[in-house]
Amino acid sequence: MYAAVGDLALRIDEAAFGPTHPRLAAAVQNLGIVLRVEGDLEGAARHFERALLIFEQSLGPDHPNTIAVRERLESLRR
Repeated sequence: MYAAVGDLALRIDEAAFGPTHPRLAAAVQNLGIVLRVEGDLEGAARHFERALLIFEQSLGPDHPNTIAVRERLESLRR
């Protein structure tokens, strides 16, 4: 249920900021968190991977946002 609303918000953010903006990455990560809570671990992993890629490209590998989403992805994979 919440994922559908998050998906709409994600499309709005992508249209407003573009596909590589850190704000979009934050929204993608947040949707990944929702999907994880809803039990969609595969969907959560896809969103965390996308957010990680955007954060790495826009903020660098050592930025706190990049590190946080990397840790979420690693935790999900365990």
